Amino acid sequence: MSEASTITEAEILADAIVPDRADMPVEAARAVLDWKFSEAAARHMRTLLDRNNKGVLTPAQELELDRYRRVGMLLDLVQVKARVSLHRARSAS
Repeated sequence: MSEASTITEAEILADAIVPDRADMPVEAARAVLDWKFSEAAARHMRTLLDRNNKGVLTPAQELELDRYRRVGMLLDLVQVKARVSLHRARSAS
């Protein structure tokens, strides 16, 4: 039986997105920087985080919080790439 992989989803995403490579078109980069969670989602995440800190999350809530973390991580990586791309575009002008 083979050993389980230790690579994380963040590492896989970073490998695919390459956030420090400035190759996102300017218009796409600007659009990506507008992506964010809705106020309702942000409130819900704060509730889940509060329950997590108190140690009272249900298994379903743990799964939901993990899903929000994963999507947040993806947004972070794509937005880093957008910022790097915009910085490069400004420097080239």
